[in-house]
Amino acid sequence: MHVAEIPFGGGVSPRNTRRLKGQSTAEYVLIVAIIGLVVVFAGPWIASAIRNQFDAVTETLDEGTGGNAFKDAVDIPDPQNGTAFAVYSEDDHSLMFYKRRGVPQVGDMFNDRRVTEVYTGFEAARYKVCATNDTMARDWTCESVPWWSHRVDIKTVVVIDEGITPSSISGWFMRMPGLTTADLSSLDCAKVDTAWCAFLRCPMLATLKSPKNFRPIDFRDFVYFCVSLKDFDTSDLDMSRCRAISLAFDHCKSLKVIPGAEKWDMKSLKNAEGAFSHCDSLELDCSGWIVSANTQHDEFNKRALGVILPKAWQ
Repeated sequence: MHVAEIPFGGGVSPRNTRRLKGQSTAEYVLIVAIIGLVVVFAGPWIASAIRNQFDAVTETLDEGTGGNAFKDAVDIPDPQNGTAFAVYSEDDHSLMFYKRRGVPQVGDMFNDRRVTEVYTGFEAARYKVCATNDTMARDWTCESVPWWSHRVDIKTVVVIDEGITPSSISGWFMRMPGLTTADLSSLDCAKVDTAWCAFLRCPMLATLKSPKNFRPIDFRDFVYFCVSLKDFDTSDLDMSRCRAISLAFDHCKSLKVIPGAEKWDMKSLKNAEGAFSHCDSLELDCSGWIVSANTQHDEFNKRALGVILPKAWQ
């Protein structure tokens, strides 16, 4: 063949192209058949493999925008194994609680706020309320609470993440003069036995959502002198093992209703002195409470005409 006769047509061979030596027509047919079987049986597998790889890439990209693949540890909630911490921010004077795989640093931007202070270690801690002999003013302190130095600055308290399980909330939010709202609905208080003075003397507190699994034994002075409290969500409050509610709601002058309180299980109650005294606006029928006639209950409903005594005390 001369050079001028070399074809440039591409994939079609000239008719006079000869088969390789020793190859019969039957062998060619067999080879074609094998290739066909490979395509038939391997084709779906190859397609599936490609599809799986595509899905994996897509999932990774999705995690980068909405999951955890490319998030910082501090942005990943971890209710089981995370570190519980609280952040106070001067940006909005909030105290917020989290449980994450990492902890932010002072000065960081976190949850759209500049971190002013970070607190840890409060899940296992039990802070001491320092009471004085002045039982009327109750000008008490709990300076061991980590955020005590900012108590006059804090305006809102919110528990953001699930999985925070303290053993006590005694004194946690007491004497916060500017506190207006507190949402503890994500705080797991299954291990809490005492809530003494938790919100004592928070005169601006208007809205309070109680923790979940909340079964306190000591409920004394819980919202003592919270004169602005109007909305108290007690939907997850179980009083069946509570022994003391003395002065728990004393001087809650704005409180008109405590949802479900008329059906509280108070069989363990030992001390209810002044529990609802000076609750001028409260309407509460406690006549259905099953309590002992020997339970201390002096001034239980002093100056609270809408609060009806349990039958055992009438």
